[in-house]
Amino acid sequence: MRTEKVRSQAGDGWLNERSEMGVYWYSFGKQLAPRYGDRWLVPGMFRVRDTGAGIGQSHYFLNGDREAARFISGRHGNAFMAWCYAKRGQAARLLEAGISRFPDQVAILHALVLGYRHAVSRELQRNFGATGTLHIFAISGLHVGMIAMLVVFVLTRCRVSRERWIFFLAPLVIVYTASTGARPSAVRACIMALLYFVAPTLNRKSDLPSALAFAALAILVVDPTQLMDTGFIFSFVVMGGLVAMCSPIERALRRFWEPDPLRLQPEPRAIVLLRAVGRRLAALIAISCSAWLASTPLTAHFFGQFIPIALVGNLVVVPLAFLIVLFGCLSLVLGACLPFAGVLINHVSVALVSVMTIAMRGIAAVPFGSMNVPRPSVWLVVAYYMLLGIVMYRVAVRRRRLQEGPS
Repeated sequence: MRTEKVRSQAGDGWLNERSEMGVYWYSFGKQLAPRYGDRWLVPGMFRVRDTGAGIGQSHYFLNGDREAARFISGRHGNAFMAWCYAKRGQAARLLEAGISRFPDQVAILHALVLGYRHAVSRELQRNFGATGTLHIFAISGLHVGMIAMLVVFVLTRCRVSRERWIFFLAPLVIVYTASTGARPSAVRACIMALLYFVAPTLNRKSDLPSALAFAALAILVVDPTQLMDTGFIFSFVVMGGLVAMCSPIERALRRFWEPDPLRLQPEPRAIVLLRAVGRRLAALIAISCSAWLASTPLTAHFFGQFIPIALVGNLVVVPLAFLIVLFGCLSLVLGACLPFAGVLINHVSVALVSVMTIAMRGIAAVPFGSMNVPRPSVWLVVAYYMLLGIVMYRVAVRRRRLQEGPS
């Protein structure tokens, strides 16, 4: 919740304190649950929890007194955000149509597609955290990219030119980002997607590094305090790692799946199919390795954990999450018109979520997959990224020289 005034037991009167605070809201019926734009008076014990990570903001929490909490008034929020949240609630009901008897699977489906993370059980959060895959519950490039991909597929079938895609994509991506809470990772993905798809309209070449830099600058101009926010740091560092390292790692791995250039006869279809699968696997491994290399020092610094099993966990979770988000989007589109089709697709999503949770329980049980480690200092983390940057720069220079050939 966003606080406006705070009064202490010392009786100093009301103090203006505009900030965000987490409120533990116990045992309220659904009819009393706070909604966006509501104003409440919530007595309780106010606490400050420091992350202890050396950088980042402290977190403020309030254990609310459920007997004394009082609703004051409603409809104080932004009208556009209120509309977005209302549509998000409708989407949540479409996603759980016919599968309400599977609460754990519904909670994960809501978290992956709509950003509702509060209903995911602590056990599931521990399993995903122990495997380094908890990041999939943060609305990010995976989710925004899926929305964009579905829209692009429809636009392509309708023969809409690429220069006009942005006029259809922009409203949907913006509404989706706002509806899911507009968290740093979602805003970053939204800005990057808009810049990527607006480039052809402006007769410019799409450039991911420029889009990433502009997204960071735009967010910091609006809210400079985001620079010290853990979610902001993770989102942009990991995305920067993917942009910088994914292609070189994938090129190195794809060499093992390239056909023999000296072979005269065509290869059997089974071998061709195997090579195609291998190239897809190489891309997936490259994504997992890049994200792990970029996030490992931050995970150790902020949370005191080293999670080598994340390399395996992401190989399993990312494709499954991709499919779950895909079927979730199909359920929202078809379920609004054909309820039976939505229910059928939701059952497919339940099966995929069940496979994911079983796999995460098994991977989380691997010995030494996740270990507590001393938190490295900020300077050690910075030195790691500087060394990683030097290595990637040398790789890029070497590749450029090979492409240019001997001078």
